[in-house]
Amino acid sequence: QVLVFSAGSSAMQGRPGSPPRDRPQLPPMADVAMARATSRNGAAQDVPPLPPPPRPLPPMQNFEQGLVEAHMANQQEDQDGKREKEQEQEEAASRLSMSAVGQVPSTVEALGPLLAPLAREWQSKVLGYIDVRPQSENIDSFYGPDLLIYQAPVQNTLDELPIGRLYLSTIDPYSDAWQQSLVMEMQGGFPNRFKLNSSRSSTQRVYWKTADCDDADIWDHYLLDSIRKAAAWVGQRGLSSNVVTGLERLRFCGGTKCTGSTQSPCTVGLCIATKNRLWQLRRALPLNLLHCWPHRAWAKIHIVDFGSSDGTLNFIMTRCRAAIDAGLLYVYSSDQLPYWHASIAKNTVHMCATEDILVNLDGDNLMGCDFPADVVRWFLDGHTVLQYEDGEGTCGRIACW
Repeated sequence: QVLVFSAGSSAMQGRPGSPPRDRPQLPPMADVAMARATSRNGAAQDVPPLPPPPRPLPPMQNFEQGLVEAHMANQQEDQDGKREKEQEQEEAASRLSMSAVGQVPSTVEALGPLLAPLAREWQSKVLGYIDVRPQSENIDSFYGPDLLIYQAPVQNTLDELPIGRLYLSTIDPYSDAWQQSLVMEMQGGFPNRFKLNSSRSSTQRVYWKTADCDDADIWDHYLLDSIRKAAAWVGQRGLSSNVVTGLERLRFCGGTKCTGSTQSPCTVGLCIATKNRLWQLRRALPLNLLHCWPHRAWAKIHIVDFGSSDGTLNFIMTRCRAAIDAGLLYVYSSDQLPYWHASIAKNTVHMCATEDILVNLDGDNLMGCDFPADVVRWFLDGHTVLQYEDGEGTCGRIACW
């Protein structure tokens, strides 16, 4: 019995393990070359080429050695985790409540504290990677000082055109009643006005509603914050996070509608099984989500937590929630493995995935940019099994059709 967390669900749902899927008959292991890709019924099909990333790709990194050092300093890691947990509790308690704006402020300066928490970078469910900044001059004195919304990353606001703005209005955008509201107004979008859903919003996660939907857009800062922390951590250990490249790609392919997403003739499922390995997962998973984001139309990450007691599930559901909303990350939980058994755990997570190609990943694997596209390219070249190496042993990273 596996509990599944998926996009659009706020509660756990019981779901039995998926039955084995029908797979095409493949040649024996001694003869794995195929001239063309095959469909599920075995018929040959022409496939469009993938956009060529830089070749050759650097080998996938495994930072087990660096983590051993961190594991030896486990006391410091525990203290970091406790501080993060306390910070999250404080953030959850500090809701973006609009009770303080039930009355119209008498001065323009009084609007500052209400808009200030929103002036930062966000991962928007609809808009993608955005940066919210105050404008230098007040253009519309009726609305008060605005916050301008830019597609991130922003190099210079003088060279960038805002895609929308935030402002406080004394008129409800949907009822025309005299009620102060925090409004997001988009340039040329439909709907072009959203109202803050203050009952669900916090300083790290903001919900916007329309007349018909209470969560028409969701802004998340948790994942971006976790990505930057993970990048800094691995960078201190001499490993490459490729975080700059990853964030630049979010500018053009950040929204949930997969606008600008790459295309592939095959789907890829990246499978992770974990139990009490938060000290690894918090450094690798955010970066892997970042680099999978441009491929999320056909590449998914499946992770099963087997009853961790170190806060793993809370970290994933809180810090990586934006990836769940986008349909990139699928999270499962099981309490049927009291003692870790790698084979059982890995078989379980692979049974949860339904993609064409399944890739086993360890919790400490760093994929890097375009890893899913590289896997597909090898399979289209005729291979049916891949093993990525970096030093001795397999260390995860095994792909099979």
